[in-house]
Amino acid sequence: MRRFLTLILFIGFLLPARAQQTRQYAFQHFTTAQGLASNFINNIAQDSDGFIWLATHNGLQRYDGNRFQTVRPMPHDASDGALDRVQSVWADQKGNIWLLATNNRVARFDTRRFEYREARVLPAQRTFTYVGKYLFEGEGGALFLKDDFGPLYRYDAATNTFRATNELPLSAAGARGAAQVQWDATERCYWICGDTGLVRYDPSTKQLAMRGHMPVNARISSFITEANVYQVYVSARYVYYWSWGAATSTPSFVRIDKRNDRKELWNLTKELGIGYHEPTGFLEQRSGRTWVHGNPILAEWTTRNHPFILVSRETANDGSIRFDQLYHAYEDRERNVWLATDNGIFLFNPDGQLFNSYNLMRPGGKPAEAPVQTVCQMADSSFFIGTWGSGLFYYDKDFNPLPLPPSLRALNFPSYWDIAVNKGTGQVWMGLQPGRIVVYDPRTKATRVFNPTVLRERTVRQVVSDLVGNIWLGLQDGRVLKWDIAKAKNDPSKGYEEVLKAGMVMKLHRDKLGYMWIGTWEGGLYQLNANTGKLVQSWTATGPEGYRLFNNQVTDMSHLDDSTMLITAGCINILNTHTGKITFFSSADGLPADNAISIQKDYSGIFWVGLANGLCRLNLNKRTAVFYDRRDGMVYDNFAKTGVELLSNGKLLFFTDHNILHFDPRRFQQTTPPQPPQITAITLQGVSLNMDSLRRSGRLELRYDRNALSFEFSGLTFTPQKKLHYFYRLEELDKGWMHMENDFRVSYNYLPPGHYTFQVRSENADGLTSDAAFSIPITVRPPLWQTWWFYALMILIGAFGLYLIDQERLRRLHSLQQVRTQIAGNLHQEVETTLSDIHVLSEIAKIRAGADIEQSKDFIDQISHKSRGMMEAMDDVLWSIDPANDSMHQTLMRIREFTDGIKSNHTMDIDLIVDRKVERLALRMVLRHELFFFYKESLQFLLAHVICDQVFINLKLKGDMLLLEIITSCEEEVPEFGNRYRESIGARVQNMNGLLEMTTDHSNLSIVLRVGL
Repeated sequence: MRRFLTLILFIGFLLPARAQQTRQYAFQHFTTAQGLASNFINNIAQDSDGFIWLATHNGLQRYDGNRFQTVRPMPHDASDGALDRVQSVWADQKGNIWLLATNNRVARFDTRRFEYREARVLPAQRTFTYVGKYLFEGEGGALFLKDDFGPLYRYDAATNTFRATNELPLSAAGARGAAQVQWDATERCYWICGDTGLVRYDPSTKQLAMRGHMPVNARISSFITEANVYQVYVSARYVYYWSWGAATSTPSFVRIDKRNDRKELWNLTKELGIGYHEPTGFLEQRSGRTWVHGNPILAEWTTRNHPFILVSRETANDGSIRFDQLYHAYEDRERNVWLATDNGIFLFNPDGQLFNSYNLMRPGGKPAEAPVQTVCQMADSSFFIGTWGSGLFYYDKDFNPLPLPPSLRALNFPSYWDIAVNKGTGQVWMGLQPGRIVVYDPRTKATRVFNPTVLRERTVRQVVSDLVGNIWLGLQDGRVLKWDIAKAKNDPSKGYEEVLKAGMVMKLHRDKLGYMWIGTWEGGLYQLNANTGKLVQSWTATGPEGYRLFNNQVTDMSHLDDSTMLITAGCINILNTHTGKITFFSSADGLPADNAISIQKDYSGIFWVGLANGLCRLNLNKRTAVFYDRRDGMVYDNFAKTGVELLSNGKLLFFTDHNILHFDPRRFQQTTPPQPPQITAITLQGVSLNMDSLRRSGRLELRYDRNALSFEFSGLTFTPQKKLHYFYRLEELDKGWMHMENDFRVSYNYLPPGHYTFQVRSENADGLTSDAAFSIPITVRPPLWQTWWFYALMILIGAFGLYLIDQERLRRLHSLQQVRTQIAGNLHQEVETTLSDIHVLSEIAKIRAGADIEQSKDFIDQISHKSRGMMEAMDDVLWSIDPANDSMHQTLMRIREFTDGIKSNHTMDIDLIVDRKVERLALRMVLRHELFFFYKESLQFLLAHVICDQVFINLKLKGDMLLLEIITSCEEEVPEFGNRYRESIGARVQNMNGLLEMTTDHSNLSIVLRVGL
């Protein structure tokens, strides 16, 4: 009986002792939906530039924080053999990346050029199936290749080969050889494991320590008891390994502290109650946090009495983890942990995770979810959590569940709306649904329940204590009650006074100046004098401009200082408590959405705002807002109204409809600027360019018609909580830095010819800016016709053209001058001849005047005729040499004037038809002159030698031939007309290089002049 009671007491002690904190890690999950080539990931490594490399079942991939890029490794030259699928990727301490392929080839990989150099394995392996292998570094940085239960190879950098070596006693691990070998840098020894167990080998003394062979002076000896050790992991302080005993169906995990040879041995089946599992590895982070992983387990190995905390795979929220096989765990330089599984990649940062979500849990129970309504911290830093529908919970300062005091546990009320400590008595007041008040005394552990009639069974939504111990209650029906401790004589069953009736009370807030602030649902905001209970002032959404709320749904409030208070009513309402004026900080100012429902100022003056779907960090001085949600590590981000509590240690608790969110606001402050982002890809006309070639050349030259560029960049940070903003610019094109937050690709569809430089920089939430990233000068070559030498050539050609034009002008002027000189010469000769004839005739007429009057008159008529002809000739010549008449239009007008003159002075009817094309001709002055005189002399010849009443004349253009047709019908045939006409007009036709055709048929006459143009 005594043993039975002892066992019961032991179990009762054990259950609360084994209850662990219920912290939930938030995992980012990457699958083929996010760009993975396969959901089966073998292992992970990070190169010196910060890129993450993955060996997947469908090939090698690189991840830059934005996208997964499938990379096909190319041989450096013909001497490098072809690689099959990359089975493993590994980074050595020198920054080299090594690839192990399924065709058993090993290669060093250039992560910038995507080229590899094969390292020959000698002697060559003759198997066609993949042999499991791994790389590790030994004494002095020596690089080794080890086959599973196979030979060991040492790398020779001079010849780029791995050569088999017997420098380590692998056979000591068992007949099959060694399963694994690891170098211990602190102990300066190798740890070798296999069927016989764990072996310690000192290369300096050649001394072995193992089962059945332990040196007398061995400082570490506790490892010799286990056989069948198939994996060993060494850190600065510990040696980890697991063994599979013959009598057990599950493995045992062992950790040995090298400082004192203290050994821990655990069986997870017994410790955690899990079924069959197969370990695949260990990971000790730089912070000392240790993880055990396998199929299908992930557990943290702590230093507690029951050290393993299993990461649950049963939750179904966005940040949970689910896998069957976990092959590899890797810590990057930001202390993020990457998990390679058969369900893609899971990424989390246990030490850098800013937000910690805790499910509700009671000692010995399972984690549960419920709408959290209130949190109240006690003097010893423990705290109560009140929920709607799931009752009351109790935790210590480390979020480990504690048993409720018996007097509270016995109540079994389902819904606690608010809890507050009476500042006068130290008692804990709890408001319930329906209208009840629970008063718990932490000193006596006694609990009393009160149901004052003044409550009218209405839910007590808010409980607040003032400095002297009075309690203020806000009820569901909109009433505010004051319990006066002096009048009630500290009896919670009486002493209540109604001080306000408004909308449903959402928040009661007492300030340092003695005022009570009441936020109501649809009733606005009220200010009461806490001493008198009198209303001081109220605000609603219908108030005057500058004194009104954004809306009437006031859910929470927090003071910035004695004169400024921030109120959540849709957006952030900033109230000046001295003047009563209100300004807004809304979505127009950077708030993610106008659905703020809770707010609390931290100790550094930063406000934290709970939204309906996220959390906002508001720096009112800088007027900047940073948004956080599930992507940043929250399990749930739908926060409760008035759901925030500032703890005594400066940390914050936000309540959700499922759990609580805990974080330290001080960890969000960033004091160092972020690292410069990297340009990860450049595409030209949709084709990716080789970044390594661009880095080496230092410039990028583009054609004018092929310059559509896209830039991709990344901060190479895989911690989303850093909240980096990016700014970019293309110098000489963009006027300033352009902001970009959620996109990491910039495109320019067209770049004018010129010189540019693309730059990108990052900025963190505290406004600290990085240096500009690696920038690339870009030159867009202009087209041929926009180059300077083309312009120079055009100027020369233009100048030469102007010279030729000027020379042509001078030539034409000279030609015109010659024509005018010739015409003037002809005129001079004709005038001289005419004047000579006139002189002769006048002398004859003078002689004959006395003898023969009639003959003298005839001479005088001839003189008159010749004078008139000379005047007409002079008029024609003067008209021809006038520059104003240098056009075909003026020539045709002269022809028409001459034709009209003949028609008016003679009985001949002339029908002149001129083709419109002829009017647009630009003929030389000589040709126009000759054409006009040909026309004139032809008509004069017809008048003088042919008797006709009707003449048809047609001047037209046929092809490149100018035709002048003269057709007439004569009353009688003129003998020898053709010969005389040709003799009279032949010189004109010859001057025009024309062809004269003349046809006579009895009384019909046709004259056709053809002049080639």
